[in-house]
Amino acid sequence: RDLGLIFHWPRIAAPRIIPLRMGAAMIGRFFWRNWRACATAAASLVAVDAQAGAWTLEEDATQLFLQVEYFEADTGFDANGDPANGTYRKLNGAFSTEYGLFDWLTIGSKAEARQTEIDSDGQDAKTYGPAEGGVWARVRFWRGAATVASAQIGYTDASAYDERLRPSLGDGASEIDMRGLIGHGFGAEWGDGWLNAEAAYRLRFEDAADQIRLDLTAGFRPAAAPRLLLMAQSFGTYAAGNGTRSDYDVLKLSPSVGFEITPSVTVQIGVSREVMGRDIEEGQAVFSSLWWTF
Repeated sequence: RDLGLIFHWPRIAAPRIIPLRMGAAMIGRFFWRNWRACATAAASLVAVDAQAGAWTLEEDATQLFLQVEYFEADTGFDANGDPANGTYRKLNGAFSTEYGLFDWLTIGSKAEARQTEIDSDGQDAKTYGPAEGGVWARVRFWRGAATVASAQIGYTDASAYDERLRPSLGDGASEIDMRGLIGHGFGAEWGDGWLNAEAAYRLRFEDAADQIRLDLTAGFRPAAAPRLLLMAQSFGTYAAGNGTRSDYDVLKLSPSVGFEITPSVTVQIGVSREVMGRDIEEGQAVFSSLWWTF
């Protein structure tokens, strides 16, 4: 469930953010900052891939994300990587937050609800309810004129549902995600853009195979249409081979378009497609997201 929504891009040296600054009184500002941080971290026990790539938010800046995704697969992959028959549908809703605790430290959370449906051999079954949730923290440890490097750790909790239900809402494996991130922004007369790369190791529990992740993103805002944002992403998942279940590989490609309704509100629509895989559904998805920055 990788929803790599990177929406604040660097204008050469820094991501585009509208910070929220509260009060001049030190005590009031301290209380507000820490209340917001606690609320963000406790919003749900979810972890998630960060929304902003390698960049961290400015201190006291907040971002909220709401996404709905519909996924459908008519074929899957067998153990040899060959196509296998089957119909699987998933409707997923996610709400996530980011908060700049300091300009070099961003924390976040995410909560998901899901409906899954499978149609096999004339039998139709459906399950719905809360899915995974988690929290994460990203630390920027280096910043150049147009490039940033960060490290991130997150925890995903999968105890909100019973993986024995059929069809299951997930594989029931909680996990710890440890990743390195690097981002580079650029600007020219014809527009601004950025590149982001992330490499991660996911330590998974409940006998699920650990995973190696590689996520790449390219984004561009044309000068001729400054409210338009174009993105292309790839998400690679490769099993470490040390588990007794959830041992799969998959490569997903996802182009999308964002439109800035106001300086603080952006809407995004996109599609994704699994193009290579082993032991996982081969499908496609359409999604829509709303981003709010303040």
